[in-house]
Amino acid sequence: MNIVGSAKLAILKLLFLLLLLTGCSLVPQSSPVTLIEPALQQRATPGSTPPGDWTLRIERPETDQVRDSRLVLVRDSNASLRVFSPARWVDNIPDLLRASIIRHLRDSQRLADVSASAPLANRVLRIDLRKFEAVDDASAPLRTEIVIDARLFDGASGDILSRRVFAHDQTIDQVEAADVAAGVGDALDRLVAELADWVVQAGAAVEPGGATSSTMDE
Repeated sequence: MNIVGSAKLAILKLLFLLLLLTGCSLVPQSSPVTLIEPALQQRATPGSTPPGDWTLRIERPETDQVRDSRLVLVRDSNASLRVFSPARWVDNIPDLLRASIIRHLRDSQRLADVSASAPLANRVLRIDLRKFEAVDDASAPLRTEIVIDARLFDGASGDILSRRVFAHDQTIDQVEAADVAAGVGDALDRLVAELADWVVQAGAAVEPGGATSSTMDE
């Protein structure tokens, strides 16, 4: 190899080392993302009455592909959804919802056991998650909104015991990570508390595995 070729090779090696040392700064850097979780304010406390003698399994909530994600969603006046890109939920929305319900019922100690996976539970809770987002339209103040359709089944027979739609919202000042987390947390607090009361009452209306008396509430 001649002197010119050696010099070119040395320059190429030097450029390669410079790229490594600069951390490949020529590659575009993505914007930072803030991880948020619902800012729950209330924690259930054990009541004075003994817990029920039946067990509950809460299945993973069903929802559409967009809401089965960690995306922070905003619904506009034309009913379209956009993504609040600077933030993401710490977990997929259905998993956040189920975890909140399980924690509330466990903390309240109103049932013998609450689980996400118990195969032989006396009762089974299935949820259709319909809305879990901020709403920015002209019909009402800026707010967060959660809507679910809950169905409680007998674990042995598979018969439906009760069904009810739960909907809660909370006004917020602006679509920012902290405001959305606080607004969703407030709405989720009230929804979970109301859902827990309904589950305990509907599940205790009949003996586990016994005759059912379905009630359908909207």
